[in-house]
Order: sequence, then structure tokens, then C-alpha cells
Amino acid sequence: MRTRALAGLALLFVWFLVSGLTIGALLWFALLCLRFIGVILDSGGPYWVVFYAMPASLGVAVLITGNTVRSVLPLAPVREGSLPFDRTQAPALWHMVDELVERIGARPPSEIRLFVDANAAIVERTALLGLLGGTRTLYIGAPLVITLNARAVSKSR
Repeated sequence: MRTRALAGLALLFVWFLVSGLTIGALLWFALLCLRFIGVILDSGGPYWVVFYAMPASLGVAVLITGNTVRSVLPLAPVREGSLPFDRTQAPALWHMVDELVERIGARPPSEIRLFVDANAAIVERTALLGLLGGTRTLYIGAPLVITLNARAVSKSR
């Protein structure tokens, strides 16, 4: 478990390092083009560098910066129109989820919410870029709950 955490931390570090180096290189290229714009155009050099490559490098730098910043922000809001079920309201459902979680060796959800789609999903809101665990929410669609019985869920892997 500790090696997985260290590998995750290393990948997180590499992601931000590569993003930062790429953004720096693209901005350096754009500034270099601005610095020598007169020399390039006066000497009859490749004008496409100034008019196409420099704006393209700035655009790519902005996109990479946006994706890097977005990777830090939390992504999954609570689904609108979902209803929470605690252990007293749906003990059979919680028991079924607890058995399934125990069998696959995962961490149990801290909340189960019912929504209208025929789907299921688990969302985890973490802290410190995912390095610290957070709350897990299991979303189960009402059509899925209606059609699946306990035997069908217990046979699913």
C-alpha cells in the first residue's frame, strides 16, 4: 500500500513538472519570437513563425495551463435531485453494499444516494490532490435498484 502511495505521489509530481516545463518552453518560444520579430521580418525570414507558430504556442500554453489548474480543482458535484439513504432508511441496501465492498476489498461508501438514471457510480471527494482520502458517495439509479434483486447483485463481480 505504501508503494502505491509513493508511486501516486511521484506521478503527481511528474505531472506538474512536465506541465510546468512545457508551459515554460512554449512561453519562452513566444517571447523569443517577439524579441526577434523585427529581425525575422526585415531579413525576409520565415514570416509564418511570427504569424502562426507564436500564437499557436501561446494558445497551447493557455490550454495546458487551464488543464493543469483544472486537475487541482474538485470535479464531481453532488447530483441534483438525488436522495440520500442512511442505514436506518434502507438497511437491506446497505447490507448488500457492505457485503459487496467486503468481497472486493474496497473502502465502503460513506453515503448512498438514489437518483433517476439507470446507472450506478461512486464519487470520492478527496483532499490534497487526492493524497488524503475523503468521503465516498455511491449513486444508484432507481431503475437499477428496482430491477436488480439481492441475488443478482451478489453474483455480480
